[in-house]
Amino acid sequence: MKEVINFIKDINGCYLVLNILFLICLYLYLKNNKVSKLKKRIIFITFFLINIITFPYFNGVIQSIFRLKYLSVKMYLLVVAITNLITLFTLNKKIKLGYSIINYTLFILIIIIFGSTLAVVLGNQFEELYIMDISNAVTLIDLSFVIFILYLIILTIIYIGYYLFSNHSIITKKEIVQKKEIIKNFVQLKQENKNLKKQISKEKTPISIWKQKPKSKNLKNVEEQILTSEELLNYENKNHFSIHGVECGIIFEDSNPENIIKNYHILLNDIHAKLVNGFTLEENHLLKSICTKLQTGNLNGIDLNNANVLNRVSIEEYNFLKKIIGV
Repeated sequence: MKEVINFIKDINGCYLVLNILFLICLYLYLKNNKVSKLKKRIIFITFFLINIITFPYFNGVIQSIFRLKYLSVKMYLLVVAITNLITLFTLNKKIKLGYSIINYTLFILIIIIFGSTLAVVLGNQFEELYIMDISNAVTLIDLSFVIFILYLIILTIIYIGYYLFSNHSIITKKEIVQKKEIIKNFVQLKQENKNLKKQISKEKTPISIWKQKPKSKNLKNVEEQILTSEELLNYENKNHFSIHGVECGIIFEDSNPENIIKNYHILLNDIHAKLVNGFTLEENHLLKSICTKLQTGNLNGIDLNNANVLNRVSIEEYNFLKKIIGV
């Protein structure tokens, strides 16, 4: 029992936290990528077992590092080399701001410590360059290891943070601007409706576009079925508005009253024709469904290789996205 208690007391907190964070990152990475359940389990269990087996050894090493008593020139040079490779990768690749900041911070700190260590070693070789005792070089080397371990911890936390941020509904500045724009458009629409009503009441006749008669031969008593502009824009049951027996309430979601009127006439002529925005009625329903599922109003910024996007949309919606994005 005492041995167990002593072992628990001897566990390095940073190393334990790092192991837990690595396991979480591995789980999230496998979940976010197209890997079969069997492979996920094998990889996760293998990593977990390796951690358990190697834990005592690496825990002892890291305990020595945090006590500033560990010396391994090879491992130190390996850390310096890895730091430089990370910096080269950051310079040559477009990566997220959080990763860039932490990578450059790591590089600056490690290079400063490397220069200090080199100065201490040279100072003990040449009296005129002496700064401090050579034993301080071990402290500086261990400090580099500590910084690198803390870097790994922060890196894993940022990865988890990015994952949670991208997979949950969080109000961003962009969304706030979009909501303000929606409110602005709504107020503008109300004002335009008022102006349109005034214009209609003065003219007492529908606007010129309503003089066009639909060409469809399937319509009976066409004149009786056509709504005036005022009747259309003030139609009460917009959610169940239909033309030729097809639900067309989506046309009322356009903020421009003239577009509503034009789309109404286009659908009267041909229910399968392209509307003002260049998409058919069916395609507009698909667009609305996709935007609702992905909680976005900008389809151009969607990454079709993202597994979260694939899981949320249907095959038909995915193929339509590929068509409009141009993949």
